[in-house]
Amino acid sequence: MTDKQLFTTAMDNLAKNMDIKGEWKPVMDKDLDGKIDLWFEDEHHLFFAEARQDLRMPALPQLDLLKKKYKKFIVITDRLTPR
Repeated sequence: MTDKQLFTTAMDNLAKNMDIKGEWKPVMDKDLDGKIDLWFEDEHHLFFAEARQDLRMPALPQLDLLKKKYKKFIVITDRLTPR
């Protein structure tokens, strides 16, 4: 699944429970996969994003560093391992 497909699946799931719209923008950055523009509650929010097909424990330290570097950081994943 591509990063955009992961994002689209996540947005479809969120839209089932709340009024939210979003747009994925890939970036040319070695740290990030993309930026996400979200609109909800009549406000615009920009997040820096990492998309992972399968999120495992060894990736957490790297993601923690990205969270410290980017104020609004979000991870999109299809699976969390272990469950």
